[in-house]
Amino acid sequence: TNITFDTTVPSSATLSINSGAAYTDSTSVTLTISATDYFSPVSEMNIYNGTAFNANNWETYATTKSWTLPSTEGTKTVRARFRDAAVNENSTNLTSDTIVLDTTIPVVSAVSVNNVTTSNSTYVKNGDTINITATVTDTNQADITTSMITANLSAFGGGTTVNPTSFDTSTGSATWANLTVSGTT
Repeated sequence: TNITFDTTVPSSATLSINSGAAYTDSTSVTLTISATDYFSPVSEMNIYNGTAFNANNWETYATTKSWTLPSTEGTKTVRARFRDAAVNENSTNLTSDTIVLDTTIPVVSAVSVNNVTTSNSTYVKNGDTINITATVTDTNQADITTSMITANLSAFGGGTTVNPTSFDTSTGSATWANLTVSGTT
């Protein structure tokens, strides 16, 4: 009979929330999990939110898991510990991932259209160049980028989803600059 003396803890552990997404609008997420062990297979995992480790929450190791985040808005951290078949636990070299829970819909206000061609903000016609500005307020406003904002500008011939040319995170001011009006009557 061969007996292996195993004192090596699971290593090379990784944890990813929603495939590494930065944001989610749902408390229900999917975890992608990985860990290896040199001598014996990884057999158990303990997944937890924040720092709330519970020694009674060990479960069979799996590479994916449905998970529920705490319902308060903001950055969430999910951590994992692993055990091998010899019950060696990686209690110090933990793996984790973070995601921002944002369930609040941004508020759009102070929308204005400026006709650059005629300096008239009341009327536009085909061929006119316009600038549109709006204030976008959100709980995670400091993290908003222009690629996260879209506007349906089909009434101006700008397409259905157009990203602004700039966004000032301190004021919430989004600008769609130098759009050419087409398709209006």
